[in-house]
Amino acid sequence: MQSVSVPCDERFSEMMVSAVRYALGRRTYIVWDTVNYIKHVLPYLQRNDVHTIYTDIAEAESEKRLCDECDVKDWLALKKYIEDYVSGGIANNE
Repeated sequence: MQSVSVPCDERFSEMMVSAVRYALGRRTYIVWDTVNYIKHVLPYLQRNDVHTIYTDIAEAESEKRLCDECDVKDWLALKKYIEDYVSGGIANNE
């Protein structure tokens, strides 16, 4: 597979928020793919967008909109990952 460079600017960060919002509530493979991609690019996202992603997951959780059990597990894992990242429990280069 060919490698490409993607600018990790404000627009990229906004697009990751959009990806999470699209995947929330879906019952497809896109949940797992989105969660794992966000974990990978989290250090490149703007802090306010990380907060937005976290808040969106927390709201969906409280409203029982995370869908199937496997999806809930993935979303809650991302929520915890963000908590650890923000608190410094995960290094920026992981």
